[in-house]
Order: sequence, then structure tokens, then C-alpha cells
Amino acid sequence: MATATPHDSLFHFTFRHPRHAAGWLRTVMPAALVAAIDWATLRAAPEKVHDQTLRLLVTDAVFEVDLLPTRHRLILLPEHKSYFDPSVSPQMLLYSVHLSHATCADGEPPALVVPILLYHGKTPW
Repeated sequence: MATATPHDSLFHFTFRHPRHAAGWLRTVMPAALVAAIDWATLRAAPEKVHDQTLRLLVTDAVFEVDLLPTRHRLILLPEHKSYFDPSVSPQMLLYSVHLSHATCADGEPPALVVPILLYHGKTPW
């Protein structure tokens, strides 16, 4: 198992609490989407999901929030990288698909997922 870097520790310390993550999330998402969110409903969601083969997938952080005025649920998926990782797009797509379907109750449509990449590396992405 890889050792956590200071960057990993800071990300997980900050983003495990919705109130800490809310300010940053508001600054990186489109204004129309930010305005459509009921920020008082922002809550942490399970970071572990299983794919169809029951392989465990662990995201960096997951939040759920309600949309105004419909109260439909939206999933926010912040993922962080401290280095260039060409596999991040398929990784986030995989997380998004599984979160969308794994979190919906019977008869409910799949949840919308907004993947957000926070990159803090030595070179430009």
C-alpha cells in the first residue's frame, strides 16, 4: 500500500467535512450549477463502491447535495492528483457510472454526477 503524501493528507483532512469542501466546490463549478444547488443539504457520501465484478473502488471524496427546486440528488465527485496521471479520465468515468447507479433506490432515475479534478503537480497538466 502506498504511503500518504502531505498532499494526500491535506486533501483528505480538508474534504472529509462538507463545510470545508463547500467553499472550494462553489468556486470551481459553473455559476448556473452553483445557483441550482441547495448548499444547506451538502453531505458526505460513502467513498466506496463495488463494480459489477464486486471489485472495490475507493474514491477520494464523494458528496451528495439536493438541487433546487426539484430536490433531485446530485453527486459531487472531487478527485485529486499531485502528479500527471493519464488514466484519470477513465478512472473518474468509472467512478461516476458506478456512483450514479449504486446510489439510486428502486424506481429512481440514476443520480447525476459532477466529477471535479483538483490537480496540484509540479508541471502543468
